[in-house]
Amino acid sequence: MAQKNPVRLGRDGVATVAPAGDIDTSTISGLRQELDEVLAGAPTTVVFDLSDSAFQGSSFIALIVRALN
Repeated sequence: MAQKNPVRLGRDGVATVAPAGDIDTSTISGLRQELDEVLAGAPTTVVFDLSDSAFQGSSFIALIVRALN
C-alpha cells in the first residue's frame, strides 16, 4: 500500500517522490496525480527516494520518464 502524500515540493524548489510499498498498475494513479500537481509548480530538481519501496513496476518507470519530459 502506498503512503499518503508521497510527493513533496520543498521551499528550495526540490520535489521529492518517496513512495512506500509496491508501485505497480494498481497504485500508480494516485502517485501520478500528485506528481503532476507538483510538476506544475516547475521544481528545479526531482528526487526519487525508493528506500521504502520494494518493487517498482513498468508503470513507475513510465512515471519517471514522464517527469523528465
